Amino acid sequence: LAADHPELKSVRFFGKIFGRNNDYYICEGEQTAPDELPPKGLPPNDYRRRNLEKSIHHNKLKYYVCHYPGAPWVALPNVTYDQLESVESCKKLLTGDLKAPVSSYPPFPGNSEAEYLRARIALIGSHTVMSPAGYFKEVPADPDAGHPDNSIQPDGGWAPDGDKMTYSKPAGWVKHYPPIPEPDGFGDDFAPDEDGVWPAIDPEPYNIRPNEEAEAEQWMGKTTAVQYKAMAPVAMHSITFPGAVLAFKGKQFCCIYVGFGNRETNMTYTPQLNTAMIMPPVSTDEPYKVHVPPTVVKDEEGNITETLPPEPSPPYPEEGWKHYNDEQMDLRDKMYLEWVELQKAEEARKKAEEEAAAAAAAEGGEGAEGA
Repeated sequence: LAADHPELKSVRFFGKIFGRNNDYYICEGEQTAPDELPPKGLPPNDYRRRNLEKSIHHNKLKYYVCHYPGAPWVALPNVTYDQLESVESCKKLLTGDLKAPVSSYPPFPGNSEAEYLRARIALIGSHTVMSPAGYFKEVPADPDAGHPDNSIQPDGGWAPDGDKMTYSKPAGWVKHYPPIPEPDGFGDDFAPDEDGVWPAIDPEPYNIRPNEEAEAEQWMGKTTAVQYKAMAPVAMHSITFPGAVLAFKGKQFCCIYVGFGNRETNMTYTPQLNTAMIMPPVSTDEPYKVHVPPTVVKDEEGNITETLPPEPSPPYPEEGWKHYNDEQMDLRDKMYLEWVELQKAEEARKKAEEEAAAAAAAEGGEGAEGA
């Protein structure tokens, strides 16, 4: 891969992500500058322009994938800011086909699995790719010196800590992978002046980030041997992204990921609900049908003498009632109508029984007076 792409400054094996039909072996190549520039002729706050400007540090890393060792490498497309922003809300298994469509909720702003895989790699890297504290240094943007963007470079004077167990805890590591960009938040006052000159936008930050205390619970560190621990490497395993491993020995370290690409939340996944899922549209093209068995008439010996078909139910909806497509939230269904009819019949039966009892009591009183 490095021989076929001499434009890459360095190449490393990123890891492997499992798919349902095929797996992805992933290599990461570092470029001097992204191979895709933002479109010209657009305002500086236009989303089509900011979509690439905000992901400039991610696109300096070019990723290549293949399905098995020895297979030809395929370059993944560049990632955009809207993809980086939405990929964390998606949780799905990869198919192993780069051309497969991506169906997810919330919707992912991409047309193929190749774009989703590229955004997922950026998300995993921003949380799991780290280096020993002090190994890299920040280089601020200086256009006059040939550094148009913020960047990081190895610090030649770095020396590892004398106690290697320092690197068995997140406090001994720092994140040097490009972070997920924050939203711009342009205000209403962001507009050109009288001369048509737009306000300047600071370059996208790219800083080295130490691990917070809360992140100590997201990693598990230990030596990789039971005996001869003094000569054994130290490793840290990610709990948030199972399969992410950091290894350190002497002055050498590496980061690798082998897993399904999803974050471990220890919770049952529940998709976000929208209005269409909570109250789906109802169709009244087919009438509401209730199976009513026929009435069977038997004689004294139990022989069937007659079978009466069920009486046809009254037309539904009744005249004056609203249809499903009119005001769906206020509509009462057929079961409610049937319940109302049963209540009316029950009230009529009770009223008839009460009237009959009153009449019988009246006749009994008149007979007692005559006697």
